[in-house]
Amino acid sequence: GVTLAGALCDEANLYPQSFWNQLMARLSVTGAMCFANCNPDSPFHWFYTDVITNDKIQNKKVWHFTLDDNPNLSPEYVESLKAMYSGVFYKRFIEGLWVVADGMIYDMFTVERHVKPMSEEAWLSPANDIYIACDYGTSTTMSWSLIVRTPTGEYHKRAEYYYDARKMRKQLSDSQFGDQFDAWVNAQLPGSMKYKLRTIYVDPSAASWKAELRQRGYIIQDADNDVINGIRCVASLLAQDKYTIDPSCVNTISEYGSYSWDPTAQQRGIDRPVKENDHACDSDRYAIYTSTLHAATGVYSARN
Repeated sequence: GVTLAGALCDEANLYPQSFWNQLMARLSVTGAMCFANCNPDSPFHWFYTDVITNDKIQNKKVWHFTLDDNPNLSPEYVESLKAMYSGVFYKRFIEGLWVVADGMIYDMFTVERHVKPMSEEAWLSPANDIYIACDYGTSTTMSWSLIVRTPTGEYHKRAEYYYDARKMRKQLSDSQFGDQFDAWVNAQLPGSMKYKLRTIYVDPSAASWKAELRQRGYIIQDADNDVINGIRCVASLLAQDKYTIDPSCVNTISEYGSYSWDPTAQQRGIDRPVKENDHACDSDRYAIYTSTLHAATGVYSARN
């Protein structure tokens, strides 16, 4: 039953709409004011349609800022941020525009820029970290990504595993996948290379697959499945040419060329990819985004 005379709301578009509505009802003191800020989102988002562009709200003021309007940022820093974004993320986070996430998700991806092998010298560098990430599927597609992170923060997908049960017309059990996982890891990381493997990131919902890997002695962690921030992380690396894919990863290359936003979800103000041909993109995102977070915080599982 709190009664409020003022409120300061940071990233207001991340609030549940029900909370915002209740907050407005509590600002009942005469002259009460609310100050809110947010990064732009979809123009179908409730905060844009029901608050910012709602002409029925008479006593409001709206300010639009771009990154260049911040007087506390150096020109060099501003340019470095601009280089990190492209497509819808550039329009939202740099230009401050409420735009639809439509079309290709990784519209900055090209074979010429991003598909290239890693030299053996770079691959064998003892300073690298290696990760494996798994997007789990039994009736659909099982995808594994072997990702290398260099000391300079660049990423390279060294190898993929991609089993499409519908295409193969045969489902495999967790035990059968486990045998293939052992063989795949041994082939990709022979001998002492296994000890450079930081951890294995797994789809958080894949309980039976996590149990199978643990039974086989692997050290695993739940991947961070924040889809939009994960996509933004991968897109930023692609835009800066800091993520490359080995030419042998043919399924991954195909997916990056077709991965797109779901137009039906956009009509409800939700940024969401089309859930088709996204398995390699998902396993890549698990490895890159989660390892980026862990590199920033220094939190890792012990090496295998």
